[in-house]
Amino acid sequence: MRSLIVVSLLCSCASLMWSDQVTLKNGDRLSGSISKSDGKTLVIKTDYAGEVTVKFDAIQDISTTSDLHVEMGGKTAVGAVSTSGDNVVVATKTAGPVEAPRSAITVVRSAAEQAAYEKDAASGVE
Repeated sequence: MRSLIVVSLLCSCASLMWSDQVTLKNGDRLSGSISKSDGKTLVIKTDYAGEVTVKFDAIQDISTTSDLHVEMGGKTAVGAVSTSGDNVVVATKTAGPVEAPRSAITVVRSAAEQAAYEKDAASGVE
């Protein structure tokens, strides 16, 4: 019985370690999978609350385990995302870390959202 409890706790902790984390300025934390952002709001898909939309300016910290497509200042960087003070850092695999002020972020997309965007763009859907 004790082994079952330990395994259950380890699995719960592991799922938190492998998910995206958003910490709000009021201290609340959301864990899940970041889906998209338009620079004003951010959508994170959670296991227990479904899709949650939060104001981008209410976010204190972001930490992702998955790669996101981040548009900032006319450029796009792809990689895991974290925050450093008022900046967003994208850990790209080829160019190293790319850092920009949060205010320069115009779009954030998950791989699935990016694929859907590219498909729509190719077919002329806006």
